[in-house]
Order: sequence, then structure tokens, then C-alpha cells
Amino acid sequence: MSILEDKLVTHIAPRKLANEFLPQSQDSLRLIIDTIPTMAWTVRPDGAVDFVNQRWLDYAGLSLEEEIEEPTRVIHPEDLPRVMEKRLRDMAAAEPSEDEIRLRRADGEYRWFLVRTVPLRDEIHDELGYALAAIKLEFTALLRELPVDKGPVGQ
Repeated sequence: MSILEDKLVTHIAPRKLANEFLPQSQDSLRLIIDTIPTMAWTVRPDGAVDFVNQRWLDYAGLSLEEEIEEPTRVIHPEDLPRVMEKRLRDMAAAEPSEDEIRLRRADGEYRWFLVRTVPLRDEIHDELGYALAAIKLEFTALLRELPVDKGPVGQ
């Protein structure tokens, strides 16, 4: 094998292998993200949604286009001002955060979720956006909404 052929094989073979492996790994990652038992999505540094997993779309009963167009449509109207204010503060701080909010299901009912947000950074720590996950809190939230019966004093 000539020196030129050797250099071509040395440089092209790994690239070819990577090009063949990358779509498979992307498909595997997408399958994992779509089937994890939680709703997950990402937003860009400007706050625009750029990814949602299938579980999120199924829960909300929306298409990807609808979610990207108006991502706040599923947040309970009473929670929206507080959520947006907190999101702006949290994004400015660029630190992990969490919030409890009501999200509308496809059937129109609202359910409580704990939404955790983590900044996404590249290898030199430039901000790429945020990863979010929503964990259902139905039982805990319902207990919080029940009136507390303090009963007679001294019992």
C-alpha cells in the first residue's frame, strides 16, 4: 500500500465508520428519550422550545409544530404569570431550578407536575439552552389542596 493510500485509509475509515454509526446512535437516543417515563423538552437560550419528546406530545395532545408555536398553552392560566417570572429569573441565573405547575392534558384536565430545569452547556461552558423534565405530582398536590381540619383545640 502506498503512503497516500495508507493516509486515506487512516483518515477515511474512522470517518466512514462514524457516519455509519451516528444515525444508529441518534435513533437509539431518540427511542430512549421518547420512551422514558417522564415528559422532557429543551429550550434555546432565548427560551424558544426546540425539542419535546413523544410522551410530552401525547400528554398534551399537540403536534410538535403546535407546541413550538405556543409552548405556554398547556400551563394553567393561574400559574402562567408566576411560571414565566420564575423562568426568566432562573434563566438569568443559569442554575438548575424546579417549580410545581399545572399542565393541561389532551382531554383538557390539569394535573400537577414538578418541572426540573438544568442548563445545557458545551465543553467550554457556553450556554446552549435548557433541558426540562416534568414529573407528575398528582397525589401530593391534591393533598395540598384539601382543607385542613384542625378540630377542637386540645385534641
